[in-house]
Amino acid sequence: MRFLILAAGVVLAGCSADQPRANETTANLAAPEPAANQSAAGNETASVTGPLAGYVGKYPFDKLDGKTFFEQPLVRSAVEGAVRDAAIRTWIFEKAGPQAPIAVVEGRLAAWGCEAHNCGPHQWTVLVAPDGHDAQVCYQPDGADKPVWYAGGEKIARTDPCPSGE
Repeated sequence: MRFLILAAGVVLAGCSADQPRANETTANLAAPEPAANQSAAGNETASVTGPLAGYVGKYPFDKLDGKTFFEQPLVRSAVEGAVRDAAIRTWIFEKAGPQAPIAVVEGRLAAWGCEAHNCGPHQWTVLVAPDGHDAQVCYQPDGADKPVWYAGGEKIARTDPCPSGE
């Protein structure tokens, strides 16, 4: 008899598992993301084609055909052409801190990263066309109020924040 009562209790408890009980909070239930936080990158992703397009959605350190995003000759060449400062290129290529998945921003692949334990004030984004051309680099040095943008080896007139693609 005890077994039947215990079994009935388990069955009844399982039936209501989907519904929060009156004394439970629903704060952890999934809610749709606010529209202001949603990325436009999802709409752009479908139209991306080119030798680098396979990196969209992957982290810059993920390998595709045996190479990370920044090991790809097309990307390295594009970044080297966009920014001449070797110290900035070293941060981008060699000093892996937190990174976001590669997204599509302004029709280009966007690879974002920052210095570990110092993300807010020291970050960068590489924007490069899916074919490896037309690169722009956004670099915000530690302590700067705003980032510096580079293209074609020169600073360019952009003052917007470094996009993370999120």
